[in-house]
Amino acid sequence: MIISLKSAFSARRRVVLLSNLAQARVNYSPSIQFAHAIPAARQAKLALAMSEAVTVDLRPTLGATLIGCLVNAGLYGLTTFQMFNYYQLSWRVDSWWIKVYVSFIWVLETIHTFLVARFLYRCTIIDFGNYREISVTDIADDTTTAVTGLIVFSVHLFYIRRLWILSGRNLLLVGIVTILAFAHFGLELAVMALTFVFPEFSQFHKITAYYTGSLAVAAADDILIALSLCYLLYTRRTGIRGTDTLVNRIIAYSVMTGALTSIIDIVILTCFVTMPDSLVYLAIYDLLPNLYANSLLAMLNAREALYKMSIVSTAATLPSGTTFALADLRAGADTAGNAPHESSRCGLDAVSSKIAFAHPSTVASGASDTFLGV
Repeated sequence: MIISLKSAFSARRRVVLLSNLAQARVNYSPSIQFAHAIPAARQAKLALAMSEAVTVDLRPTLGATLIGCLVNAGLYGLTTFQMFNYYQLSWRVDSWWIKVYVSFIWVLETIHTFLVARFLYRCTIIDFGNYREISVTDIADDTTTAVTGLIVFSVHLFYIRRLWILSGRNLLLVGIVTILAFAHFGLELAVMALTFVFPEFSQFHKITAYYTGSLAVAAADDILIALSLCYLLYTRRTGIRGTDTLVNRIIAYSVMTGALTSIIDIVILTCFVTMPDSLVYLAIYDLLPNLYANSLLAMLNAREALYKMSIVSTAATLPSGTTFALADLRAGADTAGNAPHESSRCGLDAVSSKIAFAHPSTVASGASDTFLGV
C-alpha cells in the first residue's frame, strides 16, 4: 500500500513538472518574443513575404553585398576629395550655378552612401541571421533606387547642356538624348514604386521589365552622348598637330567615361537576368551613382590641365607671330578680337568654358571653332 502511494505520488509529480516545463517553454519562446519585438507594419510585410511559395537563400550573396558596400564607401571618399579639389581650383572661376550643381551632386551621393550603409547595418546587426527579414526590403532600401536615378539624371542633364552648345543647338540630337534621360528617370521611379508593392527579393521578377528597361535606356543614353561628343569634337579638328592632339585626348576621355558607365549598366543588367536569386547585381548597382559623380567631377577638375596643355601645344606648333584665340564662355569674349574678361586668364577648361581654336588663315577675321563647352 505504501509503495503504491509512493508510485502514484512520483507519477503525479512528474506530470506537474512536465506541465510546468511546457508552460515555461511557451512563455519564453524566442520566436514569440521576437514576434512581439517586431512592429505591426513589419509583421504585415513579413506575412506577405511568407505567403510566397518561392524563397531565396541570401547567404551566398550577402558577401557580394558587403563587398559592394565597402567599395561604394571608398568611391564616396574619392567623390568627396574630387569635390574639395574642384572648389580649390574653380571657386573664383566658375559661375554660381556650377558650384551649386556640384554641391547638389555631392549631397545626393552622401544620402545614397548613407542608405547603402544602413542596408549593410540592417543585414549584419539588426536582422543578423534572420534571412527571412533580410530578404524583404523596407522604405529606406526602396528609396535608394530613386536617389540613384536622380544622380544619373542630373549628370545626364549636364552632358545634355554640353551637347546643346557643341552641336549648335541641334534640336533633334539634344531632343533624343533628353527623352532618353527622362525615360530612364521615370523607369527608376517606377521601380521604386513597385518595390513598395513587391518587397521581397524573390518577387523582383515581377518588375523585371521596368528594371531592365531603366538599365538599357541608361546605357543607350551614355553611348549616344559619348558618340555625339566624339563626332562633334572630331569635326572641329583644325589640322594643327598640337590642337588636334589635344582634341584627340578629349575625345578619348569622353569615350572612356561614357563607355565605363555603359559597361557597368550592361553588367548589372546581365547579372540581374542571369542570376535572379542573388544580389550580385545589387552590389554593382550600388557603385553606379558614385561612378557617374566621379566621372563628372574628374572632368571638371581636368580643365586646368587641359588649358595648360592647349597653351603648350599651340605655342609649339603655330608659326611665329600667329595668335591663338582662347575665349572664355563666362567672360563673354567676342569674335571681334576684344580682350577677354579677367576670369578667362584665371583658368580655362574643357567643360564649363568655351575653348575656341582659330585657324591661322582666319585670325584677322576672328573666325573660330568651338570645341568644348557647357
